[in-house]
Amino acid sequence: MKALKIIFLVIGGLVVLGGGVIVLVFQLTAGAADSADALFARIASGDVRGAYESTAPQLQRQQDFETFADVVATLGLEDYVSSSWNSRSISNERATVSGTVTLADGSTVPMSVDLVEVDDTWLVFAFGGPASGAFADGGQPALPEVEAARALAKSSLASLARAIDGADFTEFYGDISAMWRSQTTAAAVQQGFQAYIDAGVDLGPAAELTPEFSAMPFRDAVGALVLAGYMPTGPNPVYFRLRYVFEAPDWRLIGIRVGDTPPSPFDGE
Repeated sequence: MKALKIIFLVIGGLVVLGGGVIVLVFQLTAGAADSADALFARIASGDVRGAYESTAPQLQRQQDFETFADVVATLGLEDYVSSSWNSRSISNERATVSGTVTLADGSTVPMSVDLVEVDDTWLVFAFGGPASGAFADGGQPALPEVEAARALAKSSLASLARAIDGADFTEFYGDISAMWRSQTTAAAVQQGFQAYIDAGVDLGPAAELTPEFSAMPFRDAVGALVLAGYMPTGPNPVYFRLRYVFEAPDWRLIGIRVGDTPPSPFDGE
């Protein structure tokens, strides 16, 4: 295991680190940031097919080219000009850069890009911004109160438990955000949890408990609501990290992690 496992940095945000560590973080994530920029620049040049083929195998397994092109168009990336990545994290062979991209008309769009290192090259395996048209007034909804957030997390985990138990993700897929559905299929989501199905994992008892949060509900760099914590199942808690986007009138899932080890609330998806 590498001695330096996780580094997280928010420039001008709540996390304050020494200058030497800041330099180190930017050195470690420079290649990832460059790869994100290269992907978007290739899209802007008109080579959307080439951009798709340059992404990580994980992305191509979950999205066909047509879906990828639809996401690119929805986010306006064909008009990409530049980026500013002011939030960066790295965990072994995975990295996340978040910030904004500037489009040809001068507008900026929040963006987060997840990358994986393959043969010393950073490849994009996920990217996204806020759901288009989610807020009629251009603002953001208030974060849910803690009890409402607990109910939201409990509902999502119960839906996942039913999907795993029945080996059928149709209902779960219908519950997630339109933004996530536009990037994947029910079969692809199920494949992500196939190991749980094969092992006979039963999350039902955990999903009946009241979730405990390891951090207060917060927005990440691209405006998604993050709920992170655990279900208090005795000496072996079930940990979770859930990300939501507001699609009026409800918060809808755009990412989920569940397991027996606690993810950082600030990890990228």
